[in-house]
Amino acid sequence: MNKPANSTKNTASSRTANKANTNKKEKDMEFDAEMIIKHTSSFHPPFHDPEDTTYVHLNNQTFRINSDRFKDTMRAYCWDSFHKIINEGELARAITTLQAVGRINGEERKVCTRVAQKDQCIEYDLCQSEKTYIRVSPGKHIQGSRCTNTFYRPHGMLPQVIPDLTAKAAELLDLIKKYFRLRDEQEYLLLTCYLLSCFIPDIQHPLMMFHGNKGAAKTTALKLITRIVDPRKSSISTVPKSRDELALILGQNYLSAFDNLRYLSKDNSDLLCINCTGGSNTRRKLYSDSDLVSTDLSSIVVLNGIAIVGTQPDLLDRSIVFQLERVPDTERKPDKEFMAEFEQDLPKILGAIFKALSLAIGKVDSVQLNNLPRMADFARYGYVFARALGKKGKDFLKAYRRNLRYVQGLIMETEPTVAAVLAFMEDRTSYKSTPTELLQELEKTAKSRRIDVSQNFPKSASALSRRLGEIKDDLYNAGVIFQKGHLGSEKGIYLKNMDLAEMPTKPSVPTAKPNKKMQHPENAEPSEMPTKPSVPTAKRNKKIHQGE
Repeated sequence: MNKPANSTKNTASSRTANKANTNKKEKDMEFDAEMIIKHTSSFHPPFHDPEDTTYVHLNNQTFRINSDRFKDTMRAYCWDSFHKIINEGELARAITTLQAVGRINGEERKVCTRVAQKDQCIEYDLCQSEKTYIRVSPGKHIQGSRCTNTFYRPHGMLPQVIPDLTAKAAELLDLIKKYFRLRDEQEYLLLTCYLLSCFIPDIQHPLMMFHGNKGAAKTTALKLITRIVDPRKSSISTVPKSRDELALILGQNYLSAFDNLRYLSKDNSDLLCINCTGGSNTRRKLYSDSDLVSTDLSSIVVLNGIAIVGTQPDLLDRSIVFQLERVPDTERKPDKEFMAEFEQDLPKILGAIFKALSLAIGKVDSVQLNNLPRMADFARYGYVFARALGKKGKDFLKAYRRNLRYVQGLIMETEPTVAAVLAFMEDRTSYKSTPTELLQELEKTAKSRRIDVSQNFPKSASALSRRLGEIKDDLYNAGVIFQKGHLGSEKGIYLKNMDLAEMPTKPSVPTAKPNKKMQHPENAEPSEMPTKPSVPTAKRNKKIHQGE
């Protein structure tokens, strides 16, 4: 039986009306861009950091405006508070507008992750809900809920345990000895001072490198350092192959830990060098022909491997290297048991760290050290850290010098040009020739001494001349002086062995008369770094072992 025509028209009209009502309800439920912007900016207007990344402060937290955490926070807020759904297009429009407002009209602030420093005051973010900051100043360390710095908590950042602020600084060395396997007292002091330096954000930090055989607890050492300084969900990772991906990790993490490295490319090695001494990585912005994106690099880096992975001399020169021995089977513990003991002592470890910082932080400016090494600020802080631990400043300098000598030996082992020159000058007082003649002699020496010249060895006279200029300081530290000159009408090279001939020191330049009296209470201590480090020389070019 056929339906009446009027019935068909009524049904169609009803469907159209229902669809219109549904669309109206959905529209009523949407939380549009204007509402998002008003809510976000009502109490704390958006702002930007020196790199033009925009932030907003909501619910006592700082969010990057274009982050997934901010988007999820807005989605949850709209539904929980108003039972309305955000239209994703409106959310994108709101984010674009907030970014523009933050960059153009917003205040510029320094945004910190985990640790911040202003003058002689340090603030540490525990990432807890209440009383979440530790404030350290000369002679004081307190816990509170307010801070003077702007902190950002990236994805994966974990809460730190509440420290035991009654712990004493002198207890820290014994606590570190309990969980790290190093060779002697000097290494424990150096590692402890390095850990303390990790809580000083505005200085250059050496790269920390562990190497050793299987079963030497290298990965455990990385986990412990990360847990003490900057706990995260993914505490350790592998180094990405892409330079930009590595820069992203270094730019976001306060501390970056890389495990089981077997190879480090020259690009990544160069980027880690920039990170150690402070710098940035610049790349072209996506979907743009002219805009550039710059990432500030200042992450503290610790890594490990069976062999020395930072084979580039420039990176090793910025490193502290520890060789770990295999843990005897009779002393090995299940990981769960070991970490449970560590977690029990962690509040005391942190409390001792903050106590030591409070004792040392006000005394750094009064320390005067001559002939500072490359990481000068680290050496100055290490000097006062040692005193805060109940040791002498010269004890730290002695430990640091020894590690520098060990690293210098590693550089010589991994740099074929240095090894060939040292072997060639082993029994020579001096040598003069053209670059072409020296290259031929070095090739003969490398062949007779079985030095691997397949990589990083100059293939031409001009390349040799340039390379000798690059490794001039390494040769000098090993006892050989290199100078350029002329032999008649040709370019010449002059080498001298300081062990076999009376040689002058490096050319001196007029300097201000040094202040013999140190303002530091320990002015009786010999605090100068040696002018000529005692490293393997051309005469004694033997494999150096840590602990010698």
